[in-house]
Formats: sequence, C-alpha cells, structure tokens
Amino acid sequence: SINEDATTHPSPAFKNASVHRYLGDDGNADAAKNAAARNAANYYGQALNEAKDLLNDSTATQAQVNAAKKKLDDARKALGEYKTDVKALKDSVDKHGSTEELPSAKEGTVTSDAYRNADDPHFLTTDGKPDTKKNDEAKKAKKYYDKALAKAQDLMKKADPESKTPLDAQPTQKEIDDALKALDDARTEIEKYKTNTDALSAEAEKSQADTATTPTAGQFEDSPEFKNAYDKKDGTNDNADVKAYKEALKKARDLVKSATSTDPNTKNSERPTQKQINDALDALKQAKKAITNGYKTDVDKLKQAKEYAEDVFKKTPEYKNAIAIKNDNNNAKHEQAGKDLGDVTNQTG
Repeated sequence: SINEDATTHPSPAFKNASVHRYLGDDGNADAAKNAAARNAANYYGQALNEAKDLLNDSTATQAQVNAAKKKLDDARKALGEYKTDVKALKDSVDKHGSTEELPSAKEGTVTSDAYRNADDPHFLTTDGKPDTKKNDEAKKAKKYYDKALAKAQDLMKKADPESKTPLDAQPTQKEIDDALKALDDARTEIEKYKTNTDALSAEAEKSQADTATTPTAGQFEDSPEFKNAYDKKDGTNDNADVKAYKEALKKARDLVKSATSTDPNTKNSERPTQKQINDALDALKQAKKAITNGYKTDVDKLKQAKEYAEDVFKKTPEYKNAIAIKNDNNNAKHEQAGKDLGDVTNQTG
C-alpha cells in the first residue's frame, strides 16, 4: 500500500485535494468542499507517514500493521472523491457543434451567425462604409475563441482514460476550470458579432407591406416612377425591372425574418451572415435605383403642346374668332365658345 503512493501523489485526485480550489455553481469558492478536500489530503499524508513509521518499527504487531494498511487504503480511496470532473468542460466543448458531415453535422457556436461573421467579418458603419475597427475586433475574438476551444479539447483528451496519459500529465481540476472559464468567456465575446439587420429592415420598410393591397403615401410603390414601371408590362407579366425589385424586396424581408426569428426551432445555420444582409441591401437599393432612373414621367410632349398653344394656336384666326364670340353676349354661340375655350385651356395648361 505504501508503494502505491508512487501513483497516488502524481494523480490529479491528490493534486486537486492538496490545492483544493473547487468552485460552486455561482463561480465562487466552494468553502465546504475545499475544506473537505484539504482534510482528505492531510489525512492521507498522515496515514502514509504512520504506515512508513510502522514499517520501520521492529516492535509493531500484525494488528497494528493491518490497521495502518486499512487506514492508508481508506485514505487513498477517499481521495477518489476529488478526481478531476470534466463534465462542465465537456458540455461547453459540445456547444461548439460541428460542420463535419461525418459522423454528423451538429448545430452550435460554429454554425451561429455570430461565429460565421467573426470568421469573415463584413460589418459596416452607419454611413455604409466598412467598420474596420469592429471587423478587426471580430477577427481577434474568433482567434481567441478557437485557441480556447483547442486548449479545452486538448485537456479533454488528456483526461480521457482511453488516452493513457501519464498521471503527472493529466489535468487538475483548476486547469479544467480555467479552461472552462476561458472558453465560456470567449463564446460570450463571439456573441457580440451577431448579424445586424437594422439598415436592411429600414430600407424594406420604405416599401409596401406584404399584406397591403395598395401603398401608402411616401412608399416606393406610390412613386410615379414605380407606377410607370408597373404599367409597362411585359405582356401580362411585370417587366424585368419590376420583377427584379420584387424579388430583391422578398429576399430582404425573408433574410430579416430569419435573422430576427424568436422561434426556438430556428437553427443557427439558418440565420444569415452580415455579408448576406449587406448584399441584400445593395441588391434592393440597386433594383429601386433602376426603376427610379429608368421610368421617370416624360413631360416633354406636354411642354411642347403648351408652347404650341402659347406661341401658335392663340394667334390663329380660329382662336381669335372664338374669343370674339365668347365676349359677344348677343351671339347665339356665346356659351358654346366659352365652353370650347375652357376645354382648350384645360388641355394645354
């Protein structure tokens, strides 16, 4: 039993009991467990020393030797209560998920929009320019998270009995707890880089609601340009520009819905990245621009008609005769002339 100390002292259980830095569920020191661990380590040390002393005592009886052996064996067994517990770290590592098809893909941090954004950041400032500061911070957060994950996975491997890691290289509870805190803190930092849909939502709200039958004043569909484009059909179908606009608007709203979904069944991988949102915003703006620039109301012919009325028509004998008849109350055609002149004025402005 004394010889077994060669494997007891280097074991994580003995180290954990000796260092006794156990934490409670609230993250603070677990005073009761730490006191029990300290007592277990001290009791084992005491039992070991007593056994060694007895081994060198030529007057020791068999009963004393048996009692000392039992005390040492019991003390060693009690240390088993302080083996390194890796469950919390394993749970946190499992939260990472996997994109590997084999054995199977698993939703988790790796499939979240926040992690994917940090991996390939495309955040923009309020004026639509690349947010260099935030993008750089996102890259650093992802690097820190990956490092914390790798450290946690390495400790998990060393703690696995199947790995046959030497006792003195197996992780202590403190190492596991420190790795857990580092990984959880890194994951919290990653969450800062969730997809932002504010700009796309605001742009989509400038258009007619999906459930509305007619636009309200100020909405894009209420603009003269959109009405002109809508009236210019491709047979019975919308023309290419109107079709492109409607598709861009639908995609924009679908992406916003996926990004902001509160449905617990929504998968991380179903949430769009910031780049997808930015691309959808650009596409919607470009589709609207194509309509705004390409379907303006043509007033040239109206201007020409007005100019003709002012410069030519009003100088004709016919117009002058009509004016004279209108002003002649005794003329039977007086009222009709006034009506005709009114119609002409309305038509030419």
